[in-house]
Amino acid sequence: MLLRESSQAISQDVELDATVGGKGAELIPAGKELVAFGEAVTKGADDLDSARNSLQGLLSKEAFLEAAAIAAIFNGLVRTADSSGIPLDDSTKKNSEKFRGDLGLNNFPGAINTERHTQHNGGTLIR
Repeated sequence: MLLRESSQAISQDVELDATVGGKGAELIPAGKELVAFGEAVTKGADDLDSARNSLQGLLSKEAFLEAAAIAAIFNGLVRTADSSGIPLDDSTKKNSEKFRGDLGLNNFPGAINTERHTQHNGGTLIR
């Protein structure tokens, strides 16, 4: 949601479908390896060592550390939000409905937090 809104604010086009699955990753240096590393970190995948080694072979030490820090920060923020059960607010839920479906975001484990909550007589009920 923020990527879409901030890109509109500065009149810059963004391909939201490039944020999942690595579409267009080949357009930036080490893009495919960055996506593989980020996904391996997020999923705790068995190929994390391989993804890490591939990326380290292409980036400077400083650039690799920055990529690892960014992956860790995003991973931590998402896990914190998911574990606290934060649902999408009604406005965000409505405005992101199409691209959440298009990108498969509703299949992510944290999406259950939004589905557990529903509006009823102005209050939030947990199913």
